[in-house]
Amino acid sequence: MRCHLKLFTLLLLLIAGCSPNKRAEMEQKVGQDHVMMVSRYQAAGVNEVESVLNEFLALADDYERRGWGKLGAPGWINDLRGLCEARLAVYFEATGKRDQFQVHMGRALEHFKKVNPGVNPTEAGTREGIERLDAANIQPRWRTELRSGPAAAGSFQTVSPITPAPPD
Repeated sequence: MRCHLKLFTLLLLLIAGCSPNKRAEMEQKVGQDHVMMVSRYQAAGVNEVESVLNEFLALADDYERRGWGKLGAPGWINDLRGLCEARLAVYFEATGKRDQFQVHMGRALEHFKKVNPGVNPTEAGTREGIERLDAANIQPRWRTELRSGPAAAGSFQTVSPITPAPPD
């Protein structure tokens, strides 16, 4: 029975055009990338978030070019893109860039619709989901910097020089 199950699995992989080695390579690479990128997102300051998430989106493009979309769960690359775009949207909203928020939230919603065509995701639900994920799992530094004020976020305030009081 076990032998039949292994042969059936191997047959399915061959029909799909995927060797067990290719699938294992994909899973290992994606796992390593995921750990690295989540760590980078967690450590990213306000001035680094956009580039880190854009690098993650570039990785998703690379996975697709390699044909790895068909090796994992259906829609996993679009789900990854949706999460990155939603995080970019939330970041831009928090930094007051409403136009960029709209662009990235629109992209996020499009990617999530590709994953589940029968579901109609909303801005509010997507925003809340990202807020929950970040608060529970990642706690990114950029959020702490924004809560702490502009100086902590890398924007330096102009401070008037202290002038000594005139002598009595």
